[in-house]
Amino acid sequence: MKPTLFDKNNNWIPGKKRPFFKYLKSEYANAMLFHGRIRIGTLYDFRRIEEHDAARADISEGIHNVNIFIERPVHHRGHEPTVQHYLDQFGVEISYSSRTRVSGSIHSSDCYIYSLSDQLNWKIANDFNADAGMIIWDIKELIELMIESDDLDVEFIELGPIRYVDDNHDVRKLGHVPPSFIKESRFSSQSEWRIIMPPKSDSAIMPKIVELGSLESICSVIYPGSLV
Repeated sequence: MKPTLFDKNNNWIPGKKRPFFKYLKSEYANAMLFHGRIRIGTLYDFRRIEEHDAARADISEGIHNVNIFIERPVHHRGHEPTVQHYLDQFGVEISYSSRTRVSGSIHSSDCYIYSLSDQLNWKIANDFNADAGMIIWDIKELIELMIESDDLDVEFIELGPIRYVDDNHDVRKLGHVPPSFIKESRFSSQSEWRIIMPPKSDSAIMPKIVELGSLESICSVIYPGSLV
């Protein structure tokens, strides 16, 4: 019996261990539950529009276009920062600069990605043409299984929410959020979280299928209309 983490409206009860959700087709949900078979994507793969639907494809994955407006400086330790301070802080590749504005982009290296949602919302499933969902009751255990997998030779594993932004946002408010955790606001309904895994090797990487063993102790399959 899994713990009760939701109220009668399927809203997560604050204070309980946070569950995560993966929306997928039922045959893949069963393969994940019984064999731990999951597809690990890559950042660059998500740019390939010809192979993904509109809910997945984003040609700007890992590329964050920015504007830094110098006429509204943010004071840094009592000193007014220079343009160079912003370039050093954010790693901006400049495409335009003036006395009042710097425009450019921040690029992320390719990495492995496993996408999740923190919302139980069947509209998200519909966006991904999924007819089933997987509740991941213990995300820490799933990450530990990924770390132990012989199929993933990665530097580290990081879990975090996506920050959704508009083109005209102030990049300084993002702090040091990596581009791999930033997406356009048009994707915000997905309430996405990501497990990011940079590879140890500098060689090109491709999506891969890994098997982690049975996940029945930490996951449950659900269908539209089923009770949690």
